[in-house]
Amino acid sequence: MIVQQIQHYALILVSGLIPGVFWLWFFVRDRRYRPRPRKLLIFTFIAGGISVAPAAGLEIWLLGVEPQDSLRSFSTFATAMFFVVGPVEEFCKFAAVRFGVFRSTYFDEPLDGLIYATAASLGFASIENVIYAVQLGPEVMFVRGPLSTVAHVVFGSIWGLGLSRSVHGSRSKWLVPTLLLAALLHGLFNASLFYPPGILVAIALTGLGVYLLSRWLNEASDKSVYKLKRNVPIVSCKACGHDYRLGLRFCAYCEIRSEFGYSNIRCSNCQLNNQPSASYCASCGDYFVSTTS
Repeated sequence: MIVQQIQHYALILVSGLIPGVFWLWFFVRDRRYRPRPRKLLIFTFIAGGISVAPAAGLEIWLLGVEPQDSLRSFSTFATAMFFVVGPVEEFCKFAAVRFGVFRSTYFDEPLDGLIYATAASLGFASIENVIYAVQLGPEVMFVRGPLSTVAHVVFGSIWGLGLSRSVHGSRSKWLVPTLLLAALLHGLFNASLFYPPGILVAIALTGLGVYLLSRWLNEASDKSVYKLKRNVPIVSCKACGHDYRLGLRFCAYCEIRSEFGYSNIRCSNCQLNNQPSASYCASCGDYFVSTTS
């Protein structure tokens, strides 16, 4: 009996998390001009999941009880979705990025806003998926996995665009409007699910959002400052101590092969010395790229 319960809850957990992990991989897999640190993507994913707790608390406080338990007419349900659930959930997801990875030196171009908003949104959706799977069974993922999970990404990407224009404290006139638009579309998506025919509206809204998100990601990738810029760091030869560019097969001074090793790696952007195995500068966050010659 205990083993069966453990297997049941393990299935619920896995079924709830797999869609989010899959879509995270799907949306960020080809963004290689400057690979994002996995630990920051994981941190943002987890932060988005944690933001479910304050979102649920605010919704219960503002509505009195869980929305789906008390709202029996379309008008009251839609009102709650547009004015409570949509704004609360989008703001909590936004806060997970704004007060987390946004302060990192790795958040420095428009593509970052989309990628980290996607990670936070999928973390939020994954925890929601687990909660719904506990209440309704793992089979609910056949609908939530490809629809509601992706819808969270679509809404998050809207304020992600606005946030990307506010890098490191600068103000953007687009931040508040994009956050409000995301909340409005979130409410529309939820309200459209009140009656079964409304699922067609939800599918159309999500499909259009995925199309636009793909375009935004491609455009942001094409405009990435790292598409042509390459930080080729400087290394110090272990044999003679002279500096040379990483990627050269020989030290330019003592002609010892690079396989002999080097004692440190110096960022060509901010000149900080990093550990020899570093892939990113610990100071400015720039991504090291080696070249051959």
